[in-house]
Amino acid sequence: MKVTLLALATFVSLTLAKAPIRNPDAQDVVADSYVVVYKASTNLSERTTHESRVNTKARRRSKRGVGQKYNAGFNGYQVDIAAADLDDLRNDPIVDFVAKDQVLSISATIPATDRQSAVEKREYIEKKGLVSQKNATWGLGRISHKNKGSTTYVADSTYGSGVKVYVIDSGILTTHAVCLPPFRDHLFLALVT
Repeated sequence: MKVTLLALATFVSLTLAKAPIRNPDAQDVVADSYVVVYKASTNLSERTTHESRVNTKARRRSKRGVGQKYNAGFNGYQVDIAAADLDDLRNDPIVDFVAKDQVLSISATIPATDRQSAVEKREYIEKKGLVSQKNATWGLGRISHKNKGSTTYVADSTYGSGVKVYVIDSGILTTHAVCLPPFRDHLFLALVT
């Protein structure tokens, strides 16, 4: 009997557990705006019913409710709701997690430690040796030349080894080959709205 009650209590607590907020210490948040991600097992009917309930509650408090919906890489949506309704949303068993909507910005400022003089850059390039790829795609030609229209990609022989590239995009196709093993180990995918 004790084992049955313990198992039942554990099941109930797991079932009623709130979906976590993945970024509780986020800065530059958009007031009353969140990204909600469904559990993988939810179906379209459950999502439609859930979103209808969320919209009804949101409109009672003069909020917009469900905004952008996501179905590439994960199923979820952006929502504008009152903070008082957030716990109800997190208690829904089909919600996997919630993230506070944030304002992201990038800066083109180069830290002083990363700046090199023209002489230092030239010495570096001479030491590394240059390689070129003719008839490269326009993007590769463009990133290695100041003037538009080049179809030759020029780079040092390390081809960017050790370089970190940050891409901020609200439309990344996470099922693309570059997001799959073995490349996935080098990616950090974040929710961006």
